[in-house]
Amino acid sequence: MESATPPLRIVIFPFMAQGHTLPMLDLSHRLARWGITVTIITTPANFPGIHSKVSKTPEISIPVIPFPGVEGPLKGIENTADFPSEVLRAPFIRLTKKLKEPFEEILRDMFESGCPPIAVISDVFLGWTLDCCDSFGVPRIVPYGMSGLSQALLVKTGIHIEHVLGLLPEDVIHRANFVHMKHDPRGSEMFSLIEEITEADLKSWGLIVNSFEDMEREHIPALESLYKEAKACDEQLDEIALGLEAAEQPFVWVVKSKTWAAPPGWGERVEGRGLVVRGWAEQWRILANSKIRGFLSHCGWNSMLEGLSMGVPLLAGPTGAEQPLNAKIVANWLGAGIRVLEMSDGVDIVGREVICEKVKELMVGEEGRKARERAMEVKRMAWEAMKIGGSSHRKLNEMIAFDS
Repeated sequence: MESATPPLRIVIFPFMAQGHTLPMLDLSHRLARWGITVTIITTPANFPGIHSKVSKTPEISIPVIPFPGVEGPLKGIENTADFPSEVLRAPFIRLTKKLKEPFEEILRDMFESGCPPIAVISDVFLGWTLDCCDSFGVPRIVPYGMSGLSQALLVKTGIHIEHVLGLLPEDVIHRANFVHMKHDPRGSEMFSLIEEITEADLKSWGLIVNSFEDMEREHIPALESLYKEAKACDEQLDEIALGLEAAEQPFVWVVKSKTWAAPPGWGERVEGRGLVVRGWAEQWRILANSKIRGFLSHCGWNSMLEGLSMGVPLLAGPTGAEQPLNAKIVANWLGAGIRVLEMSDGVDIVGREVICEKVKELMVGEEGRKARERAMEVKRMAWEAMKIGGSSHRKLNEMIAFDS
């Protein structure tokens, strides 16, 4: 009697950062619904957060591998949320290379048990996993936590950027739209890492872009031709607080800063119409509330997608990485948001007057009304893409069918 065929298995290896992990958990749930066994690899300090979100899905398991011990500023840190300074980002990424042996041991055990994975989906910052995957003959797929357009440009910035821009809709995109190029110049440790990562990504089997066709239809040729968690300074948070107060609109404000204190008397003045949440919050749950009519965001790609998929227009205030380009996409191209400022304004701190004016415009102005209508249309397109037979559903099915 023939033994039952083991279920298909995919290994997921997220980078140790909230904005990188959450989309991977969403993907894990969707793969599980297809009957695929999912193995999410993580480290001890990151296990509780992941376990709390997947524990009710029996198809998902979470093997834990030890994070490398180190002395100095990175001692005891296993997630970017715990960085005392962003200067630790590059050393932290390099430190993850020491996870290679335990990662390979997990793959080896899978092969020896007769249940090898059909693919490994490992984060863009874990480019070193490509060599491991190649040694076992397993395809490596790279997930990107940004738009397809941003990914295409960032991969080839300074190399074939003219080629990429020639494939895009008519618009002007400046290098200033990529903040990392100012903070991580050529020769820096982070720039060197990005070059290593890019080389590994281009050699990988494929990539996953957290987007959908109807939002980026014009950008897909640019991507196909190639195969920062924001931390606002306390001064900027003061201006946001006073701008929200002056706008006289009800609000929920999630503040991650551990050092910011509200201006004197501010809490009392906004009591009854303003709620401040300290630390982390289930952002999508807030955005899903029908009473939410606008979203002031730094325009990280995850946040942008969560807002638009709920039909909430964005007040776009980018701070780093590819976020200025995301702001251009949502406000200029999709028409589903309003820019706080243009990059060409060259302002480091956005004043309370500007915050007040833009919040009012988004919430009660004509431009905000039009952005809200467009956001609802984008929401419809997003949900259509995820339905059975939709563009994203088809692409996921094609990926699974090809790998298996």
